[in-house]
Amino acid sequence: MIKKIKQLITVPAMMLLIAVTTLIYSGYRAELNQQNQTARSAGFEVLKALNELQMIIDAQRYTPESAPNFLDGWNEILLIDDMSDFINPKVQTQAQALHQTWQNNFETLQNDASNEAVTATIKRTRASLKQAIYNLH
Repeated sequence: MIKKIKQLITVPAMMLLIAVTTLIYSGYRAELNQQNQTARSAGFEVLKALNELQMIIDAQRYTPESAPNFLDGWNEILLIDDMSDFINPKVQTQAQALHQTWQNNFETLQNDASNEAVTATIKRTRASLKQAIYNLH
């Protein structure tokens, strides 16, 4: 009799355990997928902004008479700063370094050293960002 009761309880208990485990895992995967999608979207926006910033820098250096205003560069820097918060700490650190480099050099972008400093920081930020996107699960 007790054996029969155990059998009647064991099957539903196992089914309940499997159902709860599946529900928890599905919730976890959905959250992880959402985080990855957010980071991926932010990463692509940052890549676009980095490209725009590089175009502004190159224009300041090679065609200063028709170059966009350096204020356009600040727009891109602030976008990169904001979006990097959604990617990962390494990219966020690189974005902060880019912000600082831009702040120190934006007024003298026609100068070789300033131009190269900002360009090098953009390259490091881009490399860090690509690695972060590759490492998403």
